[in-house]
Amino acid sequence: MVWTTHTVFNQPKPLGNSNLFLSDTPLREALQREQGGWDAEVLASLGQQLGTQESLELGR
Repeated sequence: MVWTTHTVFNQPKPLGNSNLFLSDTPLREALQREQGGWDAEVLASLGQQLGTQESLELGR
């Protein structure tokens, strides 16, 4: 069976090789507001590790 559909163009670009912590402004602002920013350096490192293309592929 063949299904016809339309072209989907309103999707965000796939993530890849980005820092998931540094790119999440609401999370960083909430941590700062709630005095959780003391660990921002460790969270930025973790965000970099989790944002690699290899790590994201594991979640597919």
